[in-house]
This record gives sequence, structure tokens and C-alpha cells, in this order.
Amino acid sequence: AANLRALYPYNAGGFGLFALDSENIKSWDDIKGRTVFNGPPRGAALVNARQAITLASGLKEGDDYNGRQANWGQLANILVDGSVDAFVIPLTFPSARVTTAQSAGDVTIVSTPKAVFESENYQKIFNAPGNIPLQVKWEDMGYGDGVKMISEDGIFRGLGTAFVELVTKDMSFELAKAITATHIKTLDQLKAKSPFAPNIGLAQMDPKLAGLCGASSLKYHEGAIAAWEEAGYTIPDCLK
Repeated sequence: AANLRALYPYNAGGFGLFALDSENIKSWDDIKGRTVFNGPPRGAALVNARQAITLASGLKEGDDYNGRQANWGQLANILVDGSVDAFVIPLTFPSARVTTAQSAGDVTIVSTPKAVFESENYQKIFNAPGNIPLQVKWEDMGYGDGVKMISEDGIFRGLGTAFVELVTKDMSFELAKAITATHIKTLDQLKAKSPFAPNIGLAQMDPKLAGLCGASSLKYHEGAIAAWEEAGYTIPDCLK
């Protein structure tokens, strides 16, 4: 991180549980004894999916449910071929993964229960760099008929994954500022063109919600800071 700097934030959505309605999965506990697709054979997505399941339900892969892994390129087929009972993978809102699954039937998304999400044990996971608490209201998720969500208050809660646009610290002030200024200028256009863009943390300057500061030593590039501040945003001191 010493040689890298950030320009602007976004996120890759949050880990959610979803399944076809026909599977009758209405809670995280319902995946006990089932086969769950939870990501590729290795990497952060698989680790986080397993953590999300254990934190939400206490269930562990191998002991309580059968985990299935495959490369992301195989996911489109797995979503509709009936080879698994449920999925715990990153979701944007809306997500093409959910709408693809709709080809096989109506879909239910299950939020992490509010009490579990707000518990001390679950909140500890957000101390790790890049992990963020993701909360999205149902009415902002962008789904139509054929998709429903199970949540006690109409809010999806889950473990989110934060990203930033990274550059070398040696990038010139002028170039970093110009790139960031262009990003800021086109934010409204991006949100209008991409259905999920309003829900991916664009321009999120709260370090906790952007996965920055704390255990992360990453800072913003000076040129990016100038662009954000000229646009009226406040950059936290821990990112300067």
C-alpha cells in the first residue's frame, strides 16, 4: 500500500443467500443439509462466503452443508441447471445473477437477520480491510415481479466487498486530478445507465462504508483529494 494511492471508491455488492422459491429456503438455517454454491475453488470470495454463512447461521461447510465451487465462468449454467439448492455469492442490486436464475423460476433473496448483523461477533468482520457493512432498502434494489426478499424490515443486510481505483503514488498530480474529476463529473450519467450503480458506494467517503482507514493504510492520491474537495466532498484525515 505504500506505493499505491486511491482515486475513487466503489463496491462489488454484498454476500447474499438466494434460491429458487421451489427450494423453500426462507432462512440461513434452511441450507442445513443442502448443496450451496459459494464461489470459485479458491480466493477471497469463497472465504467471505463461508464466513457469511457461518456468521449468519453457525453452519460450516462439510459438517452442515455441502459446498460447491466452480469458476465464475460456469456460474451462468449453474444458476439454472438445478445442480445446487442455493447460492451465497456477491450480489449487486439488482444483480444479473438473480435475474439469470429467474429463467428457472421465481427467486427468494434472504437477508442476514438484523440482530445477527448488528451483533458484536458479526461486526468484527468489518475490521478487516475491504469488508464493509452493506445495507440496501428493498425499494432501492431494482427488482420487479418474480423476486422477493425475506427481511424483518425490508432492508437487505450483508457482508460487502469494497474496492477503490488504484494508481501508483508516482502518478502526476495533474493526471490523478483529471481522472478523478472526470469520474465525479460522470457519476450521474453512470448511475442513470447502469441499474446497480446507485447501490455500489460511488463517492462514498465514510471510511467504514468504503472499507478504508482502520487496519488499512491506503491513502488517496493528492490529485484525487484536490478533485474531490473542489467538487464539494470532504476527505477524512485518515485518507490524506
